[in-house]
Amino acid sequence: MKQFYFNARRRLQSTVKFLILLLSLLSGGGAIHAATVVDVQTLFGFFTLELFEEQAPETVARFLENVDAGVYDLTFVHWAQGGVVRGGLFKMNSCAQGPLEAAPGVSYPVEVTGLNNDFGTLAMRRHPLDAGQISNEWQLNLVSGAEDDASGSAPVVIGKIIDGRAVVEDIHALPRIALGSVLPFIPLVNYWIDYGLYNCSLINRDNFTYVVMKSRQVVNVFDPVSEQIHVQVDIGESAYLGLSFQIESLEEGTIRALPDSIVALDSGNRGVTDFDVNTGELFLPEIAVGDDVPFVDVVFKLTDPENLIFTLQSLENP
Repeated sequence: MKQFYFNARRRLQSTVKFLILLLSLLSGGGAIHAATVVDVQTLFGFFTLELFEEQAPETVARFLENVDAGVYDLTFVHWAQGGVVRGGLFKMNSCAQGPLEAAPGVSYPVEVTGLNNDFGTLAMRRHPLDAGQISNEWQLNLVSGAEDDASGSAPVVIGKIIDGRAVVEDIHALPRIALGSVLPFIPLVNYWIDYGLYNCSLINRDNFTYVVMKSRQVVNVFDPVSEQIHVQVDIGESAYLGLSFQIESLEEGTIRALPDSIVALDSGNRGVTDFDVNTGELFLPEIAVGDDVPFVDVVFKLTDPENLIFTLQSLENP
């Protein structure tokens, strides 16, 4: 009985959150376009970054150029200290050879965005010799108010962590070594001497924390104009469908599948919706609204098969 009331209360809380957020979005209206996110793979698992394309279009475009060109792939995190994790500048072929530049040193003018370096944000760091220029170095903020240690100016925020923040926190907590004054806080895996010195008799290239980055569009999108959720659904055996759901009742947290909207897709993307025919549960890893991703881990359940009505069971806000 206690479990029944717990589940009922959780479902009610989720429905209320869904109602409040969607009502605010419906009242705003406006154009809809899928958010761009970047999946970052590490030894500790994935974390996902949402990019602020509207607020920082130029800097986001530069960052995505590097991501899509593979500039950041197999670069290692070279700083983990003071609530900040940094990367994007160096690769490692061997310990003896030491860090190598991942790409030619480039810079471009600072973009004024009005965004703050708050907890959980992604930012681009300024050039160490010119605070009016941005480098290829990215930074993840696990504290608010972070500044560039070289210039004293704030890095330029271009996004935020929307999933896997614990992975970033695990990297920040790793033991570190120092490679001179330039790289004093390099985090290492399978290494146990915190604040050790760069010593090739103790470490090798496999101890470094590498990343691989891939960009994608969020495939599940809510359109506040039509009040529809457009999704991609994995139906098994490498087959995918595009499908739309109409908001049926905000108060009850229900949506209705629209059979006429079904289209066959050649492929699916990470973040695609799953439907379990045994339980009737529809799982959406995330739902985008404009350039924001306010809903993650959304679960609807088929409660009226005849009318294709699904009822909200749970959701999270990143």
